[in-house]
Amino acid sequence: MDQRLKRCCVESTILGQPFAWESSIGGNLPCLWYRWCWPDRFRLGSRLNADSSKWHQKNAMLRRFIVRANVKRSIVLIHGFRPAFWGDRAKKATLYSWQRNDSSLVRCLQEKGDVYAYCYAQDVTVEECVTPCLVNGVRQLKKLGYTEIVLVGHSAGGLIARLFVEDYPQSGVTKVVQVSAPNRGTQLAGGKWMVADSQKPFLRSLTEEYRHAVQKRREGKRIPQHIQFVCLVGVLGVSVDLTLPTWLGKGERTLSLRAGVRSDGVVPCHSQWPAELQAQGIPAVVLDIDHYRVVRTRRGIERIVDLVCSPQQRWSARRVAAELPAVLGTKTLPATSSNQDGKADNN
Repeated sequence: MDQRLKRCCVESTILGQPFAWESSIGGNLPCLWYRWCWPDRFRLGSRLNADSSKWHQKNAMLRRFIVRANVKRSIVLIHGFRPAFWGDRAKKATLYSWQRNDSSLVRCLQEKGDVYAYCYAQDVTVEECVTPCLVNGVRQLKKLGYTEIVLVGHSAGGLIARLFVEDYPQSGVTKVVQVSAPNRGTQLAGGKWMVADSQKPFLRSLTEEYRHAVQKRREGKRIPQHIQFVCLVGVLGVSVDLTLPTWLGKGERTLSLRAGVRSDGVVPCHSQWPAELQAQGIPAVVLDIDHYRVVRTRRGIERIVDLVCSPQQRWSARRVAAELPAVLGTKTLPATSSNQDGKADNN
């Protein structure tokens, strides 16, 4: 792993006012943490050195106001691929709109726990996005007394959440909700995207070929039994041959899903609920919604909130076999009218 600077940030959306501090944890990895707190705005220090013990020492005072009384659940939102078409945008950590404190998803989740958001640069592979910033941040949440730490990862963020619990089973995470995650990659990532050169390693790590190779290397990795894990599988009402606008790629029809592939318009269903997770009895929940709106509209948000709060027990092999036709079968789910989804958040 090279030593290029990579930025990560965590933003918490509680009660309204921003609280922020910067740190550099674990070598040359500058990180930015945000905290929405009340009533005053605080700022702790500037950039710290790479001594993680010093980081914990300086931020021990966070115990005074981070945890709301009687709140035992923390929810960490992890975003996915964000195209960076020029400059160094891929090297900066940026919040998605659905991670912000005024988004519909966060407003609903705030009633169920303290909500955080993890952001990361995208100039490296997905595997390298499991940074010391994320590791130490989750450990800090555990020290703050949360008995439940739930990771909610959308798209590539779901991959990061899975890699995290496989590699750090004792971190304190109690549940992972994968939302439309490309566990086995997506054909769209192999298109000729006009993204900045710095982002191409990240995009390449989401291709079907790359994910297959990674899975072979990580065959011995399993989801720990003590961690609840569920896959929210998005499905379009019809199977389509999807072609994105040509300004995203060089030449015509360079970014298309194979006709007839059951997907949410971006990630195939067999990638959202792959065979290695089926073999472990990981449950899957199907929702007829597309990749973009699942974290931005009422129906998707309601399902995510339900999965965060409800127990997710492992399925037996018989249950997995019984559910396969509904999740991966050829029958398509009925199309849903846009008025049922409600108004989508921007971005």
